[in-house]
Amino acid sequence: MPAVSGYYLPMPRCIFLDFFGTLVEYDESRRLDNVTRSLDLLRPHAPDLTIDGLRELLDNIYAPFEAEANATGREYHTDDAMRSLLHQLNAPADASSVRRMSHAWIDDWRGPITPFAGLASLLDDLGIPLWIVSNTSTPWLVGDVVDDYNLSHLFDGIVTSVETGTRKPARQIFEAALNASGYAAQDVLFVGDNPDCDYHGPRTLGMRSLLVGDRPDAAVPEDHRLATILELGTHPMLA
Repeated sequence: MPAVSGYYLPMPRCIFLDFFGTLVEYDESRRLDNVTRSLDLLRPHAPDLTIDGLRELLDNIYAPFEAEANATGREYHTDDAMRSLLHQLNAPADASSVRRMSHAWIDDWRGPITPFAGLASLLDDLGIPLWIVSNTSTPWLVGDVVDDYNLSHLFDGIVTSVETGTRKPARQIFEAALNASGYAAQDVLFVGDNPDCDYHGPRTLGMRSLLVGDRPDAAVPEDHRLATILELGTHPMLA
């Protein structure tokens, strides 16, 4: 059994993995490199709208949604943000129009999302059931990215905050993941890049956890930290 921080522990039977920043990288500077789909839908109602104008508008729309979600733990839906966008542009905001706008925006937004190099080989070599547990306001986003990069065969399932109604570190999303996977908390290792959401949060339910980050964290033992996800396969918890 592996020794970590002075304790001998059995091998985990399942690994829960955060998605954004852990399995895939997202270049914020390229966030609106290509917004063809979004602008095509919006131009009939806002012919003078520019990329910079859309960026500012969406930043202002998303800010209160994010602030409330972070404060309460309750997740919102991308449709809510897109409905607000359409209202501000005096565009039709019926359910069909909102959903078209949501898909157009998310298709544009996810362009810079790419898996970390070597990820597929790493996960394939682990030989242990893997689940993605991710905060996202878009139900289809994580699954679409996984499918885009032919990674779906590596995961037993995906649990998202928008589908459970709460975002990490609220305990409900972890409970939903445990129920969906069928594993007990003590049998699961959680791996992610956010100290509160992915390291401390899972531990409140009895899971083990590892933090992915290239800088030490005073609240996280050094042997519980991975510089990158690619170090997971050689960590003592899995040795």
